[in-house]
Amino acid sequence: IKTINSEFRNNLKAIEDEDVRKYVSRSFKSESISNNALRYIFNDTVKKMNPPYFVINSKHKTAYDTFDKLIKFASKENFGDKKNPIHELMHAFSELNKIKYKPLSRQESFKKLLNEDFSELLKNFNQDYNKLNKMLSDLAEKDWDLYLPIADIVGGKQGKRITHLSAHSPAYWAKDPERVFDEAFAILGQGIFDPRRSVALYNYFPKSYNNMIELISDYIKGDKLI
Repeated sequence: IKTINSEFRNNLKAIEDEDVRKYVSRSFKSESISNNALRYIFNDTVKKMNPPYFVINSKHKTAYDTFDKLIKFASKENFGDKKNPIHELMHAFSELNKIKYKPLSRQESFKKLLNEDFSELLKNFNQDYNKLNKMLSDLAEKDWDLYLPIADIVGGKQGKRITHLSAHSPAYWAKDPERVFDEAFAILGQGIFDPRRSVALYNYFPKSYNNMIELISDYIKGDKLI
């Protein structure tokens, strides 16, 4: 664990922009027992990225850029959301650790189980999409941080945005319908390191949540950090 933390501190120093470095550092400070696993994933992932790893690029939406192998933030104005770096790191982790040429998010096991979770969720609402969407939209109004990610996955499965607050647009989903698996993996991956969010995500997507943990645990070769 000392080695993990020492390597983590050294990797942070490679982030050139001081504001970005402080923002990323704050995001990875957690009281969660899984914080060492998060730092392990951070260390492992940035080895395969290009320094300085995290940058500001106002012409680019906040995202992991697969071509440049950099996580790009659109603006420092978004630095209030401490979960953004972790979300984009999970995208990078999935993309850079492919199994049989496919990102972790597009493994058949994960896709199958996310589809099953969604089917079970819809069954609980008697196949009534409108009722499900309204419930999640109302919940997101009351607790944006907790329910917007869930609404984003459910919306993505339908190729739409189900809350006006924010989420990925219909155009985003239409470009590649399998993006819902990428976003779900990153959202569920964040949940490991956020005890409050992990409970809610597990309640809605139990099978895919467990599979995502298995994929990550298999990768870190049983270090038992998660």
